[in-house]
Amino acid sequence: MSVLKPKDIAKVFSDSAFDKNGHSTARLLVLSILGGAFIALGFMLAILVAGGSPELAANNPGLKSFILGATFPIGFIMCVIGGGEIFTSACAAMPMPLLRKQTGIGPVLRVWGLVYAGNFIGGLMTAWLFTQQTGIFPEGSAALHTLIHIAEHKVGILPEQADEAHFWVTFVKGMGANWMVCMAAWMAYSAKDTFGKVIAIWIPVMTFVAFGFEHCVANMYVIPAAILQGAHISWTQFITDNLIAATLGNIVGGFLFVGLAYWFIYLKKEDEKLDHKQFSAVNPEGELIKK
Repeated sequence: MSVLKPKDIAKVFSDSAFDKNGHSTARLLVLSILGGAFIALGFMLAILVAGGSPELAANNPGLKSFILGATFPIGFIMCVIGGGEIFTSACAAMPMPLLRKQTGIGPVLRVWGLVYAGNFIGGLMTAWLFTQQTGIFPEGSAALHTLIHIAEHKVGILPEQADEAHFWVTFVKGMGANWMVCMAAWMAYSAKDTFGKVIAIWIPVMTFVAFGFEHCVANMYVIPAAILQGAHISWTQFITDNLIAATLGNIVGGFLFVGLAYWFIYLKKEDEKLDHKQFSAVNPEGELIKK
């Protein structure tokens, strides 16, 4: 059989937390820098293609959203197939062993912190090196206009956003984005071949991007890239008016709708029946160990 059932995916997804925490600090950081760069490159491609078609956007805004969404997932596909760590998928995977009493909070926070930092470095590197230094969005181009417009929308400085509860809206969009991203990671585990994994990833990731939801790792690229290209956005605005709310929303969405939901559905009763002595444990340093 070429597809795992949801109950089997739950076990594999939960066990992936051991793999993440098993990396050394340096290795996990490098994987996370690659992950942040891959997501950034996917977003860069999406903006170049969708944003570089102003007539299409003017006459078919829905089609523009679809093209933006359809091209973005290449970054997440590279992470899963090629190897890379993303903070948002870790929001669902890492808490599952915690819910199963297989680990303490220390390993969860360790992985979250290192992956978040690495993703940020990867996003900033791509914004400076592969966007600003290459001139891929020339001055006055439709693609550059789209890049800056997206960033300004994300920090809530456009005129039509003046009356919005911007923090709350960004938080909720963050929840929705990471529900889809974590479902992409979840569904990728179901497939045993590359093509199946690509399709499983592409559908939910395309969906959240077309919706215009908020993904903190993607925003670690697009807003700094816009700032470097001359957008009237400060670094403080980037952090306080977008990144904090998007990150919190991503944590809640990934944990609540995927990690917690599927633990409750598929693993909770099974864990209650098992002798917890069979489980992996936590050493005095708070690291995951397997018996």
